[in-house]
Amino acid sequence: MDFLNLLLPHAFLVGKSFAHGVLPLWNWYTWGGSPLLAEMQCASLYPPMWLVCAAPLPYALQLYVWFHIVWGAWGAAVLSNHVLKTSGAAAVMAGLAYAGSGFFLGHVEQPNTIAVLAWTPWLAWATVLFLLQGRFLFLTPWIVGLSLLAGHPQYVLINLIFAELGIVVMVAVQGVSVGSRHRWQLARRILKWHLAVGVGFAIAAIQLLPAAELKSLSERVWPYDDPYAPRFYVTHLLAYVIPRFYNRLAGTSGQPVGYTEEGVYAGILTVVLAVIGSALAVRRRHKAASVLLLGWVLAVAYALGPDGGIVPFLRQLFPELGVFRGTARALNLAALCVALLAALGVEVVSLAVKQHFWRRVFRPFLGLIVVLDLAIVHRPELSSLFVSVELLQERTNSATLIQPTLERPNRVFRFMRNDSDYYLDHQPKAVVQRIYRIQPNLNALHGIALIDGYEEGLLPSWRLGNFLRAYNRNLRNATLDGALLSLLGVVKVLTEYPLAMESPYWRNAGPPHVSQLDGVTYTVWKNSAPTAWFYDEAALYSSCGESTGVLSSSWPEASRRGEQGGVLRAALGQQALSYPLISASPDVFEQAAAKSTFRVAEILPNGMILEVTDSGGRAAVFSQVYCPGWKLRDAVSKQEIGRVGFAPPILSKIDFHEGGRVPKSSKVLLRYEPYSLRLGSFITLMVVALACLYLAKKLGAAKRVT
Repeated sequence: MDFLNLLLPHAFLVGKSFAHGVLPLWNWYTWGGSPLLAEMQCASLYPPMWLVCAAPLPYALQLYVWFHIVWGAWGAAVLSNHVLKTSGAAAVMAGLAYAGSGFFLGHVEQPNTIAVLAWTPWLAWATVLFLLQGRFLFLTPWIVGLSLLAGHPQYVLINLIFAELGIVVMVAVQGVSVGSRHRWQLARRILKWHLAVGVGFAIAAIQLLPAAELKSLSERVWPYDDPYAPRFYVTHLLAYVIPRFYNRLAGTSGQPVGYTEEGVYAGILTVVLAVIGSALAVRRRHKAASVLLLGWVLAVAYALGPDGGIVPFLRQLFPELGVFRGTARALNLAALCVALLAALGVEVVSLAVKQHFWRRVFRPFLGLIVVLDLAIVHRPELSSLFVSVELLQERTNSATLIQPTLERPNRVFRFMRNDSDYYLDHQPKAVVQRIYRIQPNLNALHGIALIDGYEEGLLPSWRLGNFLRAYNRNLRNATLDGALLSLLGVVKVLTEYPLAMESPYWRNAGPPHVSQLDGVTYTVWKNSAPTAWFYDEAALYSSCGESTGVLSSSWPEASRRGEQGGVLRAALGQQALSYPLISASPDVFEQAAAKSTFRVAEILPNGMILEVTDSGGRAAVFSQVYCPGWKLRDAVSKQEIGRVGFAPPILSKIDFHEGGRVPKSSKVLLRYEPYSLRLGSFITLMVVALACLYLAKKLGAAKRVT
């Protein structure tokens, strides 16, 4: 589940960086080293996540989910009470129905998704109150910004798309029923609202720009067999009243998964009340009920993908929307509309009770029934949120805990059944099989399984993807290629795939270790071939019989993939396929490491302090998948003295600038400093400062008036 395998390890890494007093910019574990802050699902810059990092895990992350469940319920209740003018009891009913809906609780294993969903009613509340009454505009930028920082921007974009549709409906209605003066007033408010949304994106620029840069460097399983998947189906509407119908959250083994994109269960009573609320729109032409009913219809039509007609039309207008999968995610808005319609239904039904006392008792009684219904039905999801100490201990005992040392990266390569044939070849079945896909350099960390990095385009870099694509069959062979794995800094292989005991290219340090992890038998193979952080470039390449220039020219660096518009399967040249390092002797790596210009003195969260072992200034190969943004600086003056570039086939190369050499035994700083972060930080800080000044001015003016 994502809670254990993805979000908990990310929270651990983020907290570890904050404990050192620095931003969590780099992840030493995933994909041969990859950006961490740019991985939006980490929510590194989302303020509530800071509290999570300051408290013990995993309990803090569980409380984080509960907090956002309450926050989402509160938002729906406020929206019902302030906008629909319902009673307090009916508003509470709306909050319970939304936060207890199948879609909301179907994502409890994804704290980042729950956090974004919780902001949906607050965005609707601020938008409606400003457009109708001209109030609370100053809250819109902060709501949008925090929603984007929470870790799943696609939901924010869907919310804004529907806000635009709501504005169109409002303009159509107001254009007929009001005079020109009010129409101009509405036009000004719409313009101000769009500016406020833009300010919200600027507030989140410190997160959005690094994420956009990482996405441009990454590849993704694309195209999907169904580009709209996961999507909703008309026949699944029965799931609103029938638990586990079509969208069962229980896996085939009977274990609760606690996650679905189609969890629409609302409860029989909630649906009946929502139907009664919808009758207001049909029979009495209630404006608010009509808008909610239309919103539910549009949200379901969007979730239906091509069957609903809305998404194909929007993708023709805005082709950029084609990179987002999962039209069923609009069901979040459908759940909110149902909850608000149910609140109106409570008001209608309670009016039928003549006596005031029984009316006051009747409303809480309805709410109690809804709570019991949702709690019983969604018990598997709620129970899956509680990660038992026994499970964490089992993961700790079963997995091999490996962390980088000063001598070597200590990476782990994982081989799973049915993994890379689907993933690396980008077959449609990759969507189904991606849980089994090959995942290089994923370390078992903090008592959980393996750190993952999927979603929103954040897969391995296209260079690493091409590399794995070229040598996948080699690595999946019955005999492991020790030299090739040593090049990646791999010291252990975790596999359920049958491998030979010995081979000319793989030397095992003793018999393999066999362990059980989640009912699967894994074999851990240890590599006795040497690995290191840095190799002398000349010694590493020249000993293999080819110059660096020939290797660079033969490697297909320019081939891109997937949704970036490039070729999906890059044809690798024969010369690159016969890359000589794959048959190199382990002695090559040992000699190249011994001649390296650098030795690691200290590993930092976002870099390293290196000791210069040779003042000759020879270039060194950095055993890490290349990613732009690394700088080599003098440890004292912080002046940039070198550059970090690309070294074939996938690694990084460190070279001194002309005249930038330093004496032997000197200390230098190798640090990850992406330009996108600096630019995003500048934009965010400037906008936040201006927004605070504007807010202070408004508060001061209000105080003087008072």
